[in-house]
Amino acid sequence: MEDDGVAQPPQPIVIQTGTPPEPTPRLDANISIPATSIKLPGNLSPQTVEAYQSIMLRKPNNLGLTLLAVGFPLMGFIGIMSLELPFYDAAAFCGISLLLGFAVSLFVWVRGGLWNNASKEAGQRVLKEAGVTDTPPEAWPGIVAAACFLLFIIVAGDGLFGRGGGDLETLAILGTFVFGSYHGWRQSLYRKELNRKVWHLLNVNNSASQE
Repeated sequence: MEDDGVAQPPQPIVIQTGTPPEPTPRLDANISIPATSIKLPGNLSPQTVEAYQSIMLRKPNNLGLTLLAVGFPLMGFIGIMSLELPFYDAAAFCGISLLLGFAVSLFVWVRGGLWNNASKEAGQRVLKEAGVTDTPPEAWPGIVAAACFLLFIIVAGDGLFGRGGGDLETLAILGTFVFGSYHGWRQSLYRKELNRKVWHLLNVNNSASQE
């Protein structure tokens, strides 16, 4: 007996050649993008960015040494007041403590200055390659402070030979302090603005490359 339904004709068999396309993977928001895939602006190279970041990570921590530099003279003063040493022993003890404090202060100042110069040069290199405007502060306050300090040394040397410096020595000390402080303040503001520009530049481009 034949079925009442209408027989369907056989369907053709389609044979596909080649490999089917693989599904496109979806990136998770938590997956970090390699540094080589970050699109940097202008001619800014990844090596310049890595050099800047490496220098910023090596910022010295001078808090402990600064406290030690202050502590040495303080310990010397307390020791003289409490031990009741003879005059020559007290003078020697005080001199050694002041010398140690000065040596530690000089080390902190040199190390901090070297890092500041290195970080400033690295930040300036980043802005220069990226084509961002950079306006360093004037150098004349530092030059005037150095000249005043040299004048103080000359006047103080004359004072050792009995000629004395008088008001000129006081003006030299005052000029060194005023212009040196002003120069340091301007440089500190410039370094903060420089780091802000570099951070903003890298952060904006990293965010844009991840969108």
